[in-house]
Amino acid sequence: MLAYTALKQRAAVAAMIRTISAQETNAEAYAQWDKVADALRDQHAKLG
Repeated sequence: MLAYTALKQRAAVAAMIRTISAQETNAEAYAQWDKVADALRDQHAKLG
């Protein structure tokens, strides 16, 4: 994912991705994955 992001935005995208692994349960991680993926798709057309 980071390869498709602008250099200035890579830190923010990496932070969003890290929020997925910070979740306590698998269900929470999957829910966070959906939120992050939706947000990144909206911001970066190549990730869609």
